[in-house]
Amino acid sequence: MEQKFIRETVQIPKNYLVCFLSDCPMANECIRYFAGLYIDKDTHCGPAIYPSALKDGKCKYFRENRIITGKWGFHTMFQDVKQIDYAELHYVIKKYLGGNGTYYRYDHGERLLTPEQQDWIIDLFKQYGYTDNLEFDGDKEIYDW
Repeated sequence: MEQKFIRETVQIPKNYLVCFLSDCPMANECIRYFAGLYIDKDTHCGPAIYPSALKDGKCKYFRENRIITGKWGFHTMFQDVKQIDYAELHYVIKKYLGGNGTYYRYDHGERLLTPEQQDWIIDLFKQYGYTDNLEFDGDKEIYDW
């Protein structure tokens, strides 16, 4: 399988479990192995997958190396929301995302919504009867760590 790659610098999340098992049959499809290949050269230790995790050609820490379109910003979606629904929709989304601070980060693009989160939010608006402008303000291709 061909390695997926975004041209920007690979920014592995802090304390991300990485793998260095090149003989693993799943290595070329695993983002943890990919992370091990692109770990910062000044990093000398950290959390890693041990060879004992590999049993019968399968690894319980395997995570598919996939690139997703992360999205951010709710202004477009709230553009046509009626005042009677606004506060409740806003509250439910904030609760789903983990609170005010987290909501703010997703709204301003500091964090990006996964496709699953995007679907959940769009479905919520549909439950309230909204079908127009169900778009986020921006998007960016990212690794699905």
